[in-house]
Amino acid sequence: MPSSREKNVVIYALLLVAATLVFYNPVVRNQFVDFDDLSYIVKNNHVLSGVTWTTVKWSFSTFRDGNWHPLTWLSHALDCQIFRSPRDGVDACPDPVPASSPEMGSTPTKG
Repeated sequence: MPSSREKNVVIYALLLVAATLVFYNPVVRNQFVDFDDLSYIVKNNHVLSGVTWTTVKWSFSTFRDGNWHPLTWLSHALDCQIFRSPRDGVDACPDPVPASSPEMGSTPTKG
């Protein structure tokens, strides 16, 4: 039988998940902005074609838009492959390995 402490941990975890879903749910209705979404996704045939061997090779060899971030390209391509349309889920799905993206900074360390 779980202890009362274990029950509290589960309850707090579920509340945290519910609060996160409530606060981030409006993201799925957002439109693309002309910051980098058009160049990275909407006007990028490699990303729009989904995860293919050609896209994998391209993502590791390109410096498109002045950046080298193959995992970001592959993440966007996977989103397009899963959702069939870049507008249906790209902003709702986080990068699977955010610490690997150069624009996300470094991994936090204990100080």
